[in-house]
Amino acid sequence: MNTENLRRAPYYLEDARKKYEKGLRQRNGIDKSNEDPFIALYDAQHQVLGALDLAPGNASVWLGAGQVTAMIASLDEDKTTKREQAMRMLARACAMDGSNVGKILEWASARTEGEDGDFAKMKRSIGRTVTKWKGGKVPRKLSTADFLPFLAEREDSEVCTQGAAMDPVDASPAKTADRGDQVKAAVASMSVRPLFPTLITTVNVGRYFGADFSDKLATMAIKKYQDFSAQRKRRGQTDPNDINDGFFSAQATGDGLHRTPQAQAFWSELYNSEEYEQLRHFLREALLEHASKTGYPISEEYKKRARVVLWAAVYLSDGGRHGYHVHQSSLSSCVFYARAPPGKTPIMFVDPRGAPPTHDYEQHIGEHDFEPVAPFHHNYHFFAEAGDLVCFPSWLVHRVPSHFEQEPRVAFPANLEGQGWDPWYRSATLA
Repeated sequence: MNTENLRRAPYYLEDARKKYEKGLRQRNGIDKSNEDPFIALYDAQHQVLGALDLAPGNASVWLGAGQVTAMIASLDEDKTTKREQAMRMLARACAMDGSNVGKILEWASARTEGEDGDFAKMKRSIGRTVTKWKGGKVPRKLSTADFLPFLAEREDSEVCTQGAAMDPVDASPAKTADRGDQVKAAVASMSVRPLFPTLITTVNVGRYFGADFSDKLATMAIKKYQDFSAQRKRRGQTDPNDINDGFFSAQATGDGLHRTPQAQAFWSELYNSEEYEQLRHFLREALLEHASKTGYPISEEYKKRARVVLWAAVYLSDGGRHGYHVHQSSLSSCVFYARAPPGKTPIMFVDPRGAPPTHDYEQHIGEHDFEPVAPFHHNYHFFAEAGDLVCFPSWLVHRVPSHFEQEPRVAFPANLEGQGWDPWYRSATLA
């Protein structure tokens, strides 16, 4: 398959360029679908990853990957880090084929009509660095393992996990005389193979933690959100979704940030409670267990360095909702329900065949501005009760419909943050 994969790789580099151009149009206000190019750049990054995944031993692919990453860097919020990643790719391309030094310098000095100023500046900066690589002075110790760890792990293991051979052929099959019986026997022996599975894991913790655990968390969250909502409404903010977004932004979601003075000033009652500490520990272990149980290739070192983001989401009876979305840069996601009216307001998981993870869902403002493509339009509805936990791959599209029930819906979502570029890749297994 190496030859076939090498032929496929350039398509992904070209698609990455197109996604960069989309992000550029968004930043410049030409493309009104999203004023923030983050998702377009995130998708572009994945296409670069796809090209390298298909042809990791090809110098031209590394050269193209470095050039496109430089494009992404010119638009990225963290230009320094992304430029450094581009330089490492370019260094690898030159280490594999010394003639790429000249190709990079020619590319860096070329001027294209209508070229973005930030990208032109990025190219000049790269050109100045690569000039020092002439005469065989390409740095040999620049690793890509920190942001493309899957490539390093594959080189270490030398095992391909993205395919499988057919079942071994029985050397001495039992042959019957009757042709009809032969057909029946062959058909009866057909085996089932799952392809492109989407796996979720669930548990209810009531029997393990006791009913008070969920109830205490729900009580603290409802009181805090009611106070927060009332305060925002006094300031003239009335849309429940804007208030919920503000509530999310006010929380200390990152690992360990709940201990900061700012977080303590906002919500010390929750952050200092035994229940919250247990919840943090539980969700971290649950997200890692989901990854292990569903076959994500993650090492023990990866698990040790895992970071979790966690927040509270409260839905009162005012129609609050959360539209279709995914969680970029995360490996696995989950939602713990501290309170939920049974049989009401489910979390809806979308059939990936009708709603691909790479679509920009943030551009859809109204609740029904987007729906999955038929015939793959039936969502899986998970009706939670207090104490339920559901974990799922972070690329699985999901939403929460408008909540008008009198009983509040209290959820604690969490994400296992990825390391490097490849968290979604790790869960994109074939079987």
